[in-house]
Amino acid sequence: AFDAFIAYIDCMKQLIIRNVDESVQLKLKTRAAAKGRSLEAELRDIVTHAANEPIVPRNMVREMRELFLGVGGTEDLVIAPRVKDRDPPDFSK
Repeated sequence: AFDAFIAYIDCMKQLIIRNVDESVQLKLKTRAAAKGRSLEAELRDIVTHAANEPIVPRNMVREMRELFLGVGGTEDLVIAPRVKDRDPPDFSK
């Protein structure tokens, strides 16, 4: 049982977050107090929930479409036809 306890202690890690704005600290302390728990317990809960959220892959096509909608879309863009500029170099010699 003691070995299991030591293994449990070894798996507990510590996080240090520097340069947190004082107003953010105050809001977090207020949030923790409203729930009747310590700032450390509140932060542990926030980090645990954030880590367990599913990671949603970015949809680059949707993001580009939304980006261009802000400047009028892409419907009026003229795409020049492709032309052969030159033959590729021959490295067989």
